[in-house]
Amino acid sequence: PARLRRPIEVIYRFARNADDIADEGDAFDAERLAGLAAYQAELDRIEAGVERVLYSAKMESFAKDYLIQEVCLEQVLKEAVKRHSRTFIAKRIRLDLRELPGLVLSDRKWLSFILDQILSNALKYTTVGGCIRVFSEGKGRHWRLFLEDNGIGIPAEDVPRIFDRGFTGRNGREFQHATGMGL
Repeated sequence: PARLRRPIEVIYRFARNADDIADEGDAFDAERLAGLAAYQAELDRIEAGVERVLYSAKMESFAKDYLIQEVCLEQVLKEAVKRHSRTFIAKRIRLDLRELPGLVLSDRKWLSFILDQILSNALKYTTVGGCIRVFSEGKGRHWRLFLEDNGIGIPAEDVPRIFDRGFTGRNGREFQHATGMGL
């Protein structure tokens, strides 16, 4: 894993340095800034893909890497949204975040991975100017988290298989955005 992440970290540092130079008002023109933004977006996609592959490899020993503890759901969700902020901004997608329960029992790392996957899919299939709504329902110790978007939706025939490993649904095949990693 370190061998995969190291080159990404180096490229991120380069991109941040170039971004800092642009912020200082040096001779960066709009075209170069747009290129840098595209470069950073592609780098985000590479990093997300590497993370998916690494988590997928860990699925076989999932029970060994699971630590249940109290986690602030809203904080984990906001961190996931921040990781996807470039896409939210680029596609002008609005986030409608409603009140969430404070603490939940979960594994923070795996919860973060799941929220990243769901947000990534919602952002991928939501059109420019759309909205992603996050809310919860429940009481006491039992809560359900909902993430809704106004994207193209999941065809009814795909719903039973969306959590199958390696499944690529009709939308993923038609729009060629799917990795087949599954939710």
